Amino acid sequence: MKIYSLEQRLADISRDFFQSKLGVKPKGIEVLQQAQLIVLRIRGFLAQAEVALAGHPKDRKVLTTYYERIFENLYPLLRVVIQGACQRPVIERHAVIDLSRNDCVYILTLAEAPTVIERQP
Repeated sequence: MKIYSLEQRLADISRDFFQSKLGVKPKGIEVLQQAQLIVLRIRGFLAQAEVALAGHPKDRKVLTTYYERIFENLYPLLRVVIQGACQRPVIERHAVIDLSRNDCVYILTLAEAPTVIERQP
């Protein structure tokens, strides 16, 4: 049985989400966990027609709004896995979408880890 890291699980969930919901396989997904942050960088997720539309300011705004909603639909899937693995709730999320680079950075902030106080006997 293969054991997956949290980072690999989140990358797989994101890749599967894009493929099943949009029919697009992102060119790359990087996941970094550091302290209270989990950062997903998703590269190359636009369909070929969307790449052409992203070159026009009016269409870029529509595409940005569309992908903001897409990332809201991805969030519940990520949240369940993160909270289960980290034993802390996700308290904030933010997507930075750069259509000109065909790139998105999705930042999830976790609640602080509880402080363990040792009791003296």
